[in-house]
Amino acid sequence: MRNLLSFNLITYLFVILLFLVEIVYGALAQLVLGIIQLIIAIYLQTKSYQYSKANKKLLSYYWIQIAIWLISYVVFANLLTLKDYNAIFLLIIPMCIGLYLVFVNYQISKES
Repeated sequence: MRNLLSFNLITYLFVILLFLVEIVYGALAQLVLGIIQLIIAIYLQTKSYQYSKANKKLLSYYWIQIAIWLISYVVFANLLTLKDYNAIFLLIIPMCIGLYLVFVNYQISKES
């Protein structure tokens, strides 16, 4: 689990670094980070029978955040113009959800 946490944290920090260098590179790397973190979350979910009740709850909150973000993005994209909200929906909120997965990954690795 520690290797998974290290990989997750390093990729997350790398994306932040790319955002500081050039926002376009950061956005492209964020897409890759999202795929990586979904794979990590699926892996953590398959191992969730070993976790404490609190960590299972943290992991379920992650999936709820993903669902709320996806539903709200679809609703706002269809009902409103996202011109004013693109940075929030496509850059800021996914990075906050990604940071939450790093935290969940840390809590799980601390347990094992």
